[in-house]
Parts: sequence; C-alpha cells; structure tokens
Amino acid sequence: MNTIKCLALASVFALAGMGAASAAEGAAGTWSINISGDSAPCALTLTADSNGNAGTAAPADNCSARAQEISRWSDAGSKLTLKKASGETIAVLNQKNDGYAGKRFSDSRKVTLEPAGSSVAQSK
Repeated sequence: MNTIKCLALASVFALAGMGAASAAEGAAGTWSINISGDSAPCALTLTADSNGNAGTAAPADNCSARAQEISRWSDAGSKLTLKKASGETIAVLNQKNDGYAGKRFSDSRKVTLEPAGSSVAQSK
C-alpha cells in the first residue's frame, strides 16, 4: 500500500513540474499583441534567457509607441509580466486559453497576447 501511495505522490509532483515547465516554455516565441486604442495588433517576439522563465521582448517595427515600450518579460506560472528596459512593470497578464490578457498599469488599457498566426489574432 505504501508503494502505491509513493507512486501516486511521485506522479503528482512530476505532473506539477511538467505544468510549470510548459507554461514557461509557452511564453517564449512570437505573439500577436493587441493594446486597446491601437489601430491593429502587431508581432511581439519574446526570447527566453538561460532560465527560460524571463528574457527580452522585441516588438515589430509597425507596433505602436505603447507596444514599443516593452523590452523585457518574465513568466511566473499563469502570469506573464511585461516590463520596460528600466524594469518598470507595464502590465501583468493572466493566462487565458492559449494566450494572455490583462491591463496596462499606467492607463488601464486592455492588453492581449495571442499566438502569432492564430485565427483569433488575425481577426482582431
């Protein structure tokens, strides 16, 4: 009986670890960012550092001035933090389906990130 309990507990820890790794790995890549009030979504590329749960952000040239402020990011489970080069937090986004959503701190504008190329991102 103890063996079964140990195996069950080990499985829970293994699955929990896989979930955390998946969330961090999922943040790096190219996203379509939409900030309410901007004319159209644009591409935002998140590149992970050696830890995999933070890194640099590179908005496309056609992004608005609001999106151009984003230069760093960090991922803590289901929350993605977007930051300025100075380290000031721009927004903390919550994981929502296969993307992220939240509001900018400075002006409460809605911010969404959708996987680049998704039908949702293209329709906005």
